Amino acid sequence: GRGERGQMRKEKKMMRKSKKGGKKGGKGKRGGEAEQQQQNELEALQVSSSSSSANTRSSRKAGGGKRKGGRRGGGPSNRSSKQQQMMVAMPTNVIIETLRASWEGQLDTDFLIDVATAIRGKVNGMLRAEVENLRHSAESKHRGVHEQVATALQELYDHITMYHNSIQGLRGKNVANLPADQGLANTLTTYLLKTLGIKALDILLNNELLYLNLNLPENISSSSSSSSSSSSSFAATRTPQQRAWILEQLAERRRDVHTGLKQLNLAIKGAAQDSEQFLNALNLATSVCSLRLKKVDNKKLRNLIFNIRREMITKIGAEEDPRLIFQYAVLILHSQMSSGMLHTPSKLIPQITVILETKLRPDGKRAMQRAQELLADDAVIAALASSRDKKKEGAKEKKAKKNGAGGEGNDQGDNYDDGLGEEGKLENLRSAAKKFGISRDTISKLLEEGMDDEDMPDLTVEDLIDDMGIPEAQANLVVAAVSGEGEEGATTVEEDNKDSGGDDAKVKSQQQQQDEEEKETADKIAELQKCAGELKKMGSEPRKALLQDS
Repeated sequence: GRGERGQMRKEKKMMRKSKKGGKKGGKGKRGGEAEQQQQNELEALQVSSSSSSANTRSSRKAGGGKRKGGRRGGGPSNRSSKQQQMMVAMPTNVIIETLRASWEGQLDTDFLIDVATAIRGKVNGMLRAEVENLRHSAESKHRGVHEQVATALQELYDHITMYHNSIQGLRGKNVANLPADQGLANTLTTYLLKTLGIKALDILLNNELLYLNLNLPENISSSSSSSSSSSSSFAATRTPQQRAWILEQLAERRRDVHTGLKQLNLAIKGAAQDSEQFLNALNLATSVCSLRLKKVDNKKLRNLIFNIRREMITKIGAEEDPRLIFQYAVLILHSQMSSGMLHTPSKLIPQITVILETKLRPDGKRAMQRAQELLADDAVIAALASSRDKKKEGAKEKKAKKNGAGGEGNDQGDNYDDGLGEEGKLENLRSAAKKFGISRDTISKLLEEGMDDEDMPDLTVEDLIDDMGIPEAQANLVVAAVSGEGEEGATTVEEDNKDSGGDDAKVKSQQQQQDEEEKETADKIAELQKCAGELKKMGSEPRKALLQDS
């Protein structure tokens, strides 16, 4: 009576008894109770037989019988594995009911029992194989993402540990921070947690989102185009609403993970922000997410600092913007002085220069202080911004010219003849186009409409805008060039100045003052460029820029 065949015989016998008991009991209450009791005994027999069969096999496999911890071991784990397999087994009565529901007409009970008994083994084998395939498929799919998440988190953990140690030693290696440095250290810690700390939290939340195969609701996923477009990536950036929703789902499905990630979130947003507390919370959160972070040793930290500093030295050598050269130089010199590396916004760079003042050579100190003063001048900042904009426009025009597309303001000849065709037409307007800032595109549209110089005086700004599709700014320039208002205006100003000597002196005074301001700004820009050259040299060779005792 043991094994699969014995179990089938017992079930078949019980089914026959239940059938006979139902006939003997008739339609009365006792007959129904007897039938229900027989059915309960049949189900109990199936459960007890399944569990005893699994326990017998697992005990035989363990090799110890009643002994615990036999030489071959593995008893408890094998038993749980067999029990999991039995959980997916389909009992005979379920097969019988499925056959009866899927068949039209009446079927004999004995026939159904025979068929169910015959196919039960094959059905359960197919069911277990399908469940096992689904489980392996899910595990293999998540395993690849799991490895990527572990690598990304380890890299973040290494950088956060490096920045944490550097904040604790702003004055140098094995040198305690002064009380005056506490404000800067707190600001740097807050910035570190708000940037890299949030990034680590998002990676863990995305990992759980992929593991549970959940999709964000439309009302919160559409709030951020960048995150919704990459919702399937573990590196996607989440909004506060999305983080709160994922934590709510974890509270219902994975309480231990929810607790760990909630503590990590509190460590980032808490009033007492501490990077060491955050690192402890990150270790706890990764452990409950079945991830493991390796502790960063001193050798790895030194290599990480060296690689980042070398990358910044390469960037400062190719940089032309004085503002970025100043920032790179400060970070490189502080890294060389403190044997660390800071993760800081640009607005905190002036506070870091205070720490460097006592460590720099006199000439380097003067260059850094003067560069900082010049970069705080509004006129210098405006001039640098204007210079950057002109460079961008020049690069765009150069690219457009290379691609054969003439955009607005594109110079191709003083009279705009090259590439426009229609020689002999609009000669006067072409000659004045560069002076008034009329684009080649505007002249091209006028030529397409068949316009010539004698037709231009009759055109108004509205005609140019509505009929020819010329932009309003260009239309005003065209009308001014045709009517010669620029020259007439200049003549009128000269006549007015001649008539009124006081106004003439005032205009000259204003013009002279403006020229002096422009000259002063130009001198400051030249001085800043000189200081930037010295800072670039200091950043390229930080050892020589620092005093020997530092």
